[in-house]
Amino acid sequence: MRDSRFESIYAEMSGRELAHLIIDSFLSDGPKMSGAEKQRIMNAIDPNDGPEFNRVIDDFGHLWGVLQTLSAVANSLHLQLLERDRVVWFLEGMARLSEAASLELSNNVAATPSLHMRCPLATVRIGEPPSKPSKTDFHPAMQIDSEAVDALDLMIGSIRDLAVDAKAAAEYVTTGARQLGLRALETRLSEVIDPIIEFDRPLQDEIFQLIENGNAPEDIQRPLFPLGRRWALIWEDVEEDSGLVESIDRDPENWVPTHG
Repeated sequence: MRDSRFESIYAEMSGRELAHLIIDSFLSDGPKMSGAEKQRIMNAIDPNDGPEFNRVIDDFGHLWGVLQTLSAVANSLHLQLLERDRVVWFLEGMARLSEAASLELSNNVAATPSLHMRCPLATVRIGEPPSKPSKTDFHPAMQIDSEAVDALDLMIGSIRDLAVDAKAAAEYVTTGARQLGLRALETRLSEVIDPIIEFDRPLQDEIFQLIENGNAPEDIQRPLFPLGRRWALIWEDVEEDSGLVESIDRDPENWVPTHG
């Protein structure tokens, strides 16, 4: 009785709607549709609705394949951001050491007035007030080696290049998902790309603005060490390559990122 009731319901649905049933089950985090249930759907498809059903299933297959490649790109981006942060965290640690040591010296009248401490990637000037603001994102009492600056510039350049691929793929999946009316696919896309978009947010200047607007500093969710714009991945500033989106659309099954 149950089977016949569902078969009669399926018979009233369009090819697009039937395709959505199968796709939504595939994307669901809950129980999946059984093979027998899928077969009942297939049996219920009107021959006139067959082409539409096949088109939706095929289009979803292309979108899903690109999303899987995008997931690998996002993983690579995450690893590269962590590699950049290894340098950032070290320099930030040296900056905090400079602040702490300078404070200790200022409280000890018998201490040496100033001290230059050479460490990997930077020279820390302890107890010496900076004569002008730093051109870097770190404490102005630090003189960062050009090698460290070049390394960070190279790292963020590579990250931004790969992000162009990620942004193009995300646009392709978003457009296709909306054309097919697949909100669940948009949700899966957000799960893949949002951690990358939000990795460096809020930036230093955004945190200052939030505090000026009355937000309590302890209530602001922030990266471990907030960055300025020079070495941060700012998603809205990533190049939008329409030609790359078109190339993915022409041959989604064989799309390979151009960077990385």
